[in-house]
Amino acid sequence: SGLSCNCRVVQPTSCMARQAHIELNLIKSGLVTYLYGGNKIQVGAGRLVAFWSAIPHQIVGSSSNAEFYAMTLPLTWFLQLRLPEEFTHQILEGQVLGEPQASAKGDYEMFDQWIEDLKSPQLGGDRIVMLEVEARLLRLALLAGLALTV
Repeated sequence: SGLSCNCRVVQPTSCMARQAHIELNLIKSGLVTYLYGGNKIQVGAGRLVAFWSAIPHQIVGSSSNAEFYAMTLPLTWFLQLRLPEEFTHQILEGQVLGEPQASAKGDYEMFDQWIEDLKSPQLGGDRIVMLEVEARLLRLALLAGLALTV
C-alpha cells in the first residue's frame, strides 16, 4: 500500500533521495540536520515534520544519540485527505512543515502503535492507522501553518 512506519537510529546518507510519497518524521531523541531542496533544516527531539519526498532530500548530520520515527504515506492517499488547502499546497510546493516547538505529547506512543498496527493489515490495522494519521496531520496543519526555516 506504500504506507509504512518504523523507528531507527539516524544515519547520515551519502546521496539525495527522491520518492513519490509524503513523509512524516518525528525526532525521538537528539538533533537531525536535513538537506531538503537545497536548504539545511535542523529538527530537534519532539518535533514532527512533514514533507513531500519527491523533492531531493537527505540527512546530512545528527547528534550521536539521534533516533527518529519515519512514516511514508502514499501521495494518492494524502491528496484525498480533508486537510486545509494551504497545508497541502505548501507540502506539494516543497516546504517542510512542522510544529513551531516540540509537542510530542502522545506522539511517541502513537508512532509505536502504528508500527505494531501495520504488522497486521489483514486485521484492519492499516485502516486504523490511516484514520489516526489523518487526525494527526490535521492537528499538525492547524499548529504549523508555516514552513520551517533555518
